[in-house]
Amino acid sequence: MNKLKDILLKSKYELSLFAALCMNFLLFFTKNDIMSDAIYPIHLVDLKIGFISRTLVGTINGLLFQNPTKAEVTFIQTIVCIITFFLTSVFLGKCIRKADENSGRILFVISLIIAVFPYGFMTFINLFELLDIYWLLSAVLCLISAENKATALLIPVFIIVGLWSHYAFLLAFMPVIYILCFSFCLKHKSKYAYILTAFMIAVSVPATLYFFATNRTFNVISFSEFEDYIMNKAGDKIILFEPYCGEVFRPMEEFPFEHYEEVYSLPGWVKDASPSVQTLYCSFFFAFADSSVPGVITDIILVIPVVLFFEAIWKKAMSTTEDKKEKFIYFLCLISPIIQLIACLTSSDTSRWLSIMVISSLFLLALFIKEKTAPVSEALCSITEKLEKHKAPLLFVLLFYLTIVFVW
Repeated sequence: MNKLKDILLKSKYELSLFAALCMNFLLFFTKNDIMSDAIYPIHLVDLKIGFISRTLVGTINGLLFQNPTKAEVTFIQTIVCIITFFLTSVFLGKCIRKADENSGRILFVISLIIAVFPYGFMTFINLFELLDIYWLLSAVLCLISAENKATALLIPVFIIVGLWSHYAFLLAFMPVIYILCFSFCLKHKSKYAYILTAFMIAVSVPATLYFFATNRTFNVISFSEFEDYIMNKAGDKIILFEPYCGEVFRPMEEFPFEHYEEVYSLPGWVKDASPSVQTLYCSFFFAFADSSVPGVITDIILVIPVVLFFEAIWKKAMSTTEDKKEKFIYFLCLISPIIQLIACLTSSDTSRWLSIMVISSLFLLALFIKEKTAPVSEALCSITEKLEKHKAPLLFVLLFYLTIVFVW
C-alpha cells in the first residue's frame, strides 16, 4: 500500500495532467457521429496511391485491417489519442519535476489550464476525425527523444512521420523542434549537438519540400478512379463522399473551384491561371470560405490573452539576458506564433492553428523551465508575481474570460 502511495505521489503531475486530458476526451464520446462519411476516407488512403502526405494513417490501418470499418478506425484513433496524451503528460510532468520549485508549480498550473482550455489540447479532441493528433504525437516524441543523446537521433524520423501524416506539420510544430535543437547547441556547445542539428535540418527540409511538391500527385488518373479505390477498401458503406475528399484528394486539374464560386466570385485572372495558381489562390481564402469572418476574428481575440502571457515571458527574458545567442533563441520563441497565425488565416479550422500556437508556447516554456534557464524562470516568476498582487479582480476576469471562451 505504501509503495503504491509513493508511486502515486511521484507521478502526481503526470496523473493530474493525464486525467485532465482524458476527462475532455471521454466527454467527446457523447457525440452521435464520431467518424463521418466526409472524413472516414482519409483514414483509408494508403501507399497504393503513392508515397505522399496523408497516406501514413491509411497505411497503418490497412496493415491492421483488411477493410477498415468506421469502428476500427475510431478504435485506432482513440488508442493514438490516449498514447499521445500519456506521452504529453509524461513530458510535461518531467519538466515540472526538474524545474525549480516555484517555476515548476507555476508551470503545472499553466499546463492544467491549457489541458482543459478550448483553444488548447481540447482542439485535438474536437478534431478527432482528422489527422492532427499525429502532429502532436510526432512533436512530443521529438521532445522526449531529445532527453537522451542516443534517442535524439530519432528526431528526424519523427519529423518525417509528422510530415507524412500531413505536410503542414512544418507550420505546426517544426518551429518548436528547430528552437529545441538550436537551444541544445547553445547549451552543450559540442560537436554532437551541431551534427545532430545539421542532420535534422538536412532531413527535414528535403522531406518537407518532397511532401509539399507531391501533395496532389496520385497513382490514379481521375477522381472517379480514386473514389472506386476508396469504396473498394472501405469496410463500411460511404454515402456522403465528395465534400472533403473532393478538395483534398483531387488532382490539381480537377480541383473543385465551384465551391469557392458559391461563396465569392473568383477574379478573371484566377480563372485564366494554371491549376496550381488557382489552388494556391483558393487556399488563401479557405478560412473565410468555410467559416465566417467574425468567427475567425473572435477566435483570434479569445486566444490573444493567453498568447500575450507567453509573449511577455520571452520579451522579459530577452531584456534580462546579456548573451546575444540566448537573446536570439528567445526572439525565435517570441516570433514563432506568427507562423501559426499565418496558417490560421490561410486554412480551414482556425481553432486548430490557434491551439497549436498556445501548445507550442507551452512546450517551449516547459523546455526552458526544465533546464532551469535563469532568464525564463525569472521572467515567469516576475510576471506571475505581478498577477498575484491583484488576485481578486484577476480571478473575476479569469472566470469571466473562461466563461466566454467555453460558451463560444
